[in-house]
Amino acid sequence: PLCSHLGVPVPEESYPARNTTQEFRSALGIVQ
Repeated sequence: PLCSHLGVPVPEESYPARNTTQEFRSALGIVQ
């Protein structure tokens, strides 16, 4: 849906999701 809205082709491969939630929060300085 987003690609069609932006008028760009859908990529062949999935979007990379490399960071874990903890890595993401650590990078932003969010500590729980």
